Amino acid sequence: ALKMNGLELLTFQAYLDKYADIKINSGVANLDLKAVIADENRSFLANAQIDRLSLSRPHEKSAFLTFTRLLAKNIDYSADSEQVKISRLDLVSPSLGIDIDADEKTNFSGIMHVQSRDPAKTNTSDDESIEFLIDKIMLKDGEVAFTDRSLKVPFKRNINAFNGSIIAVGSHSDGKSVLNLEGPINKYAPEKINGSILPAQQKALTAVSYTNL
Repeated sequence: ALKMNGLELLTFQAYLDKYADIKINSGVANLDLKAVIADENRSFLANAQIDRLSLSRPHEKSAFLTFTRLLAKNIDYSADSEQVKISRLDLVSPSLGIDIDADEKTNFSGIMHVQSRDPAKTNTSDDESIEFLIDKIMLKDGEVAFTDRSLKVPFKRNINAFNGSIIAVGSHSDGKSVLNLEGPINKYAPEKINGSILPAQQKALTAVSYTNL
């Protein structure tokens, strides 16, 4: 077992560039890591805590996601199959910006580099791609700046003290993520946002519904 504290995440930017269109602005991680080598299967199990993270798209000035603390539970990396699975992420006091344009593209469109499901393209010597899946992302006491310009009557809302979840976030081009957010608008009217997106697609919006607009 190995424990590492105070890791500056900026040092991992070059590695992240291979798999996602995301810029790390800041963040410090503490990592509890265990290596498992048995029957020619090399894997690494870990839990992590990340503080003061700020993420943006490379072509944008403002961050689309910041939070006070993130807890990553049961990170399972298989070196032989090039797969990363994370059972759960807990985000404390996140600030999230969601923008849907008139063409139904979101600011998350194409954020993950597309990975093929073709078995013939996996585990080849010239294939540096990696498959990953986050089973569940839980959000607590956050703020969402939500804009949807794909509707006949575009709207913009700031949702305060929201809680919710994002289920199944991964690198497959056809992988659908389910979005459930709930919180008061401007501290008064309750609001729910439910839907699904395809993070690896350029046109990521598949279905979104709103309650109590």
